Amino acid sequence: MIVRQAEEKDAKQFLELLCEIDASNNMLFNPGERKTTVEQQRKIIQDFKNDPRSAFLVAENEGNFKIFK
Repeated sequence: MIVRQAEEKDAKQFLELLCEIDASNNMLFNPGERKTTVEQQRKIIQDFKNDPRSAFLVAENEGNFKIFK
């Protein structure tokens, strides 16, 4: 397992992960309620990278990952 800083290229996979979590009904959003676009998610990741007080980490295992903020 590799732990690394999230990159803008992770936005699509991260958004897919969020939608899976939403479908589990264990989050604030219900399935289909999340309206974030891939481009908006890229911007969010970029903002985290540019803030020295923040970290947006990816735990990657064989190309799949979970993200912890």
